Amino acid sequence: SIEGNKAVLAGDAKEVVRKSEYIAVDTAKAAESQPSKKSITVMDKTPEQLAAENLKTVRDAEIAEMKAVGSHFKCVDTAEDFIHLGKSLNDLRTHIAENVVKAKPVITKPDLGLSKKELKTYSILKAIRELSVEGGALSGLEKEASDATATAIKKTPKGFFIPFDVTGMSLAEANDMGTQAIKSLVDALAVKNLNQTTFASGGALVGTNLLTGSIIELLRNKPLVAQMGAMTLTGLVGNVAIPQINGGATAYWLNEQGSVTESDQTFGQLGLTPKRLVGDTAYTKELINQTDLSVEALVRNDLTTVLAIAKDLAALNGAGGSQPLGILNTTGIGTVTFGAAATRAKAIAFQSAVATANASRGSLAYMTTPAAAAKWMNIAEAANYPKWLWDGNVDTGTVVGRRAETTNQVPGDKVIYGNWNDLILADWAGIDVVVDPYTLKKQGLVEITITLWTDIGVRHAVSFVVSTDSGAQ
Repeated sequence: SIEGNKAVLAGDAKEVVRKSEYIAVDTAKAAESQPSKKSITVMDKTPEQLAAENLKTVRDAEIAEMKAVGSHFKCVDTAEDFIHLGKSLNDLRTHIAENVVKAKPVITKPDLGLSKKELKTYSILKAIRELSVEGGALSGLEKEASDATATAIKKTPKGFFIPFDVTGMSLAEANDMGTQAIKSLVDALAVKNLNQTTFASGGALVGTNLLTGSIIELLRNKPLVAQMGAMTLTGLVGNVAIPQINGGATAYWLNEQGSVTESDQTFGQLGLTPKRLVGDTAYTKELINQTDLSVEALVRNDLTTVLAIAKDLAALNGAGGSQPLGILNTTGIGTVTFGAAATRAKAIAFQSAVATANASRGSLAYMTTPAAAAKWMNIAEAANYPKWLWDGNVDTGTVVGRRAETTNQVPGDKVIYGNWNDLILADWAGIDVVVDPYTLKKQGLVEITITLWTDIGVRHAVSFVVSTDSGAQ
């Protein structure tokens, strides 16, 4: 009936209302139970997750580089195989060098394999002593080592070769002595327990000795380049070519059907060839005839220092040609002109130039002269900030947050800044020593001429910036 249908409809309507109320209540409760934005906590990534992400980023970059190298040398499939096997970029480069380019490996540190006992026995002084007499010739271990070195590096010495085993190991290491022990030994030479001034108290027993521990050293410029972080290659055999990437691939933004323009990386080489560095010194026959360890130490130190200073100077200001090309004469390095006294802004300009060239990494530091540092130590970094431009002493300090060092090897009080890891110092195996007992015989001296084959190269010119004028204005 009609009345019955109305009652059913009314009942259904009430049920709908009742259910909607329940839904409203449940929705309200649910809303109340939802966390607010303030109560949501974002969990930080664990160190393990961050490390994994970093490794992936590095690997992705390495894979991209491996693909580019494979493309350049037309061995894409090989590169893909190396990537699939999880091998590194260096693995691929080695494979290409050996199997594609057929390059000869660079031999470094051609040790003769001298034992510790032989290194203790080896004596530069003995070799000099043998060759300083008329018709003298090498004998024993020194001759064997020189001959073996000549065979290894395929050169004939004019005198005798000091092998890399000896030049690569300090005298203290060869004799299992610390530097303090050697100093004590040298100092001990100057000690006499007997009273030599009074004849009756022992003066008659004391002869005249050459006090090698009291020899006054020549004041020389401080070689600093190697300490700045330059990459050192030692014991080389044959010419060396270090690959360079001169230009990279280009990325493009394209529409859906756009065509990409092919681009390849371009490669070059930094060639290093042995250049002859010769040093000359002389010793008295009395000194050479000494057999104690301290004199051996003195001679070794003197020979290496002479070469180190000359090589260091060439690294900074070598003119090229028969000598290495130094930083100051390398084409493409950046420049800054002071025009007057140095300022914080000018000091920053060095860093800015290197950073703009994407070379601001590695061993970044300033190098200048003590005179320039002394000037900068008296220049306020900023008018209202009580700090000096050069913060430290005249030998070492910091400039605008970067390490700074001084040496008189820098010419004209110039300032050099850059990534010193991008400077390569290369030494070839063997130091040739020529002994001449005749030229200075009237003075009782034996002349020693030493020859080292070396070269120097700058990997990226933009890694260095040099002042065009003096930093000591």
